[in-house]
Amino acid sequence: MPPRLTWICLFSLTLAVCSCQQSSNVAGNRCNGGMFAPNYAAESGVFETVRWERFPLTVWIDSSSVRDADELSDLRAGLSAWSDATHGVLGVTFVQKEKGAQIGVRMVDKLDGANGLTRYTVIDRGFARRATIQIVHARWAGSQFVQYRSRTVQRDAAHEMGHALGIAWHTTTPDTVMLPNAAVDIPSPQDVNTIKAKYCELF
Repeated sequence: MPPRLTWICLFSLTLAVCSCQQSSNVAGNRCNGGMFAPNYAAESGVFETVRWERFPLTVWIDSSSVRDADELSDLRAGLSAWSDATHGVLGVTFVQKEKGAQIGVRMVDKLDGANGLTRYTVIDRGFARRATIQIVHARWAGSQFVQYRSRTVQRDAAHEMGHALGIAWHTTTPDTVMLPNAAVDIPSPQDVNTIKAKYCELF
């Protein structure tokens, strides 16, 4: 049975934990953390986990799990954020059928203390072949007169897509999408430099 890697991102106002079950079967490459500085590659374990062999990645969204058009728009924006930030180099293509899709995405009502969960389901020769992402529906907060979203689907989707691309752990670098309880919706320059260091041969 092929190894699985799982990221469970747990969020609260004061604590955020991401647990990762690591595989030692990592495709070798010449990329290193000295490339595309500044980055947080060493801190986030990007060279200790698998990588995708080629892009664009095909992404299927379970439309039956999505509440409305706004949520779908936010979800797609987050999932494509890394593609946009790398000008399509780490591209994604949304497909209509689950069969054959490399990444399957579902919205869920809740996860055990988490806003998102990313899991590699198929790994072959050190390369990721299939993955799943689950994202919790946005929560609302406030009073009966003023309501606001306490977190966004776009932000959580961008964060989980970062894990799916191979950013194994969270960073402590401020103003990044891979920071626990991130306050940004799109990858920052340091986020981008980190993923470029992992896939250096493409840049």
